[in-house]
Amino acid sequence: MSGFKIPLSVLVVIHTPDLQVLLLERANAPGFWQSVTGSIDAVDEPLRDTAIREVLEETGIDAVAQGHALSDWATPTSLKSTSAGSTATAPASPTTPSTCSG
Repeated sequence: MSGFKIPLSVLVVIHTPDLQVLLLERANAPGFWQSVTGSIDAVDEPLRDTAIREVLEETGIDAVAQGHALSDWATPTSLKSTSAGSTATAPASPTTPSTCSG
């Protein structure tokens, strides 16, 4: 990458079947929490691939592994070229909150 972010990004909400949501505490702003987010790496990278990559990078979770589900929020067509939202459902299990640096 040439030093700038492409201004197309994803936001992924990771939750258990009973809707417990995983939030990440920001390493550069303790006390501030967020969902998984990230920008596409290339103009031709599909937003689904961006979501899968960002979930793995920020949490270590493989969003497409057996037992997980990745689905689009059905973003309105007018927004599909500029943003995306996805939900990743993980099996219920105890987890330790992760800290992200982004």
